[in-house]
Amino acid sequence: DGTLEGDLHVIYHGQAALTRRLSDYDEDDTGRRKAREDDIKDDLPAGAKVENLQVTGFDDPNQPLRVDCTIRMTGFAVGTGRRILFPFSVFHTDNTNPFKSATRIHPVYFSYPYREVDDVTISLPEGYAVEGLPAPANKVSQAVNFHTKASSPQPGTLHLERYFAMEGIYYLPNVYPILRQFYADVETADEEQVILKATETAKR
Repeated sequence: DGTLEGDLHVIYHGQAALTRRLSDYDEDDTGRRKAREDDIKDDLPAGAKVENLQVTGFDDPNQPLRVDCTIRMTGFAVGTGRRILFPFSVFHTDNTNPFKSATRIHPVYFSYPYREVDDVTISLPEGYAVEGLPAPANKVSQAVNFHTKASSPQPGTLHLERYFAMEGIYYLPNVYPILRQFYADVETADEEQVILKATETAKR
């Protein structure tokens, strides 16, 4: 029916963990869980549900900050006859290019370098097999890197890998067109479609 659900494990390292520890320092456990739930919902399609959320490692700066929960996204995939289609990126489908203007007169500044690594395994619905996967993306430009890979390592299983790295923090206006195009390419890659096709044993 197009619903995607399962377990989600998020691990924050370095500055990403420190920023969240500082922002939630005065919060109790309930407040900290709510803040991390909001973080996760920001990366999911509208209407997604986050349940059974637990936060560990908050009080130990030598350990990563970890969030474990279950998620449910109704309408993530769309059925078209004997096929099911859904976007490659599970967690970034609502993201848009932050640089809308074609020109810029001021430098672009990021608070700190960061990396996002998505490793997603999806169990396919019974009676469906992979028909089409997006081609791998490989974008490297001006200290920003983006790579994707989709594969079906065994029947009934789909493996999606996404790597995004912002290695710099300061970009002069003359670099802005390159940065803007990079984010446009990322948005396009995230929206690429995975196609499943019903087999002869598919349930009616």
